[in-house]
Amino acid sequence: MAQEILVDKKLEDGEKLIRALRAKNFDVAAAFWMQIDDGFWHLYLASKAAEGAVAKSEAYDTVLAVLRQLGQTSIDPSDITLINTSKPAAKEVLDLQRQFPLNLYSRQRLRKLGGMRTGEAHIYPPIPAP
Repeated sequence: MAQEILVDKKLEDGEKLIRALRAKNFDVAAAFWMQIDDGFWHLYLASKAAEGAVAKSEAYDTVLAVLRQLGQTSIDPSDITLINTSKPAAKEVLDLQRQFPLNLYSRQRLRKLGGMRTGEAHIYPPIPAP
């Protein structure tokens, strides 16, 4: 299986998306890129807005609308996975952020994150609302 390389452009565009969501008062408790079994990178956005099926669908619509407003980016809608903050992966990332409160990207080589097999994850620092 070929593995996709996460390029700086996707990291930058991910941060732009997170900042744009935060500017619209959309909760982004944690955000990270994770490479999973399929070899591709997925942008995980952990949000309280994603709790419950209806709320998650509405939240995903909001994320896609903001992504479209950004114009051309390297992020495809299929790259984005919206999870609620009670999911194990979200909890682990939030724990890492509490343990290591840096305002830098964190690149982690992990065998598992939230019970999912992964080779690597890029974790965004907490991004406050404007």
